[in-house]
Amino acid sequence: MSRIGLTLCAMYGIVIAACVAIAFSKKYDFKSRFVLLQLPIALQCALLDALGLTPYLARVSWLGTYALLGLPTFAFLYLVGWFIDILY
Repeated sequence: MSRIGLTLCAMYGIVIAACVAIAFSKKYDFKSRFVLLQLPIALQCALLDALGLTPYLARVSWLGTYALLGLPTFAFLYLVGWFIDILY
């Protein structure tokens, strides 16, 4: 089990939880909520846009988008941490 991988996944999970919690606090409007919900998956969305795959996400809910983009990111972060553990 990779400690670095788990640490990277935990940090990403904390960022997601913080952005979602802040987005749904009462003091933010719709536009602010959209930006805050998009922050944790912005890089993945940019990659999909570069590949021309964003039309497939047009009708997907936030929960579905997080599942499609966030879960593979957790796997990627864990593998990066595992690889770093092997090197050192």
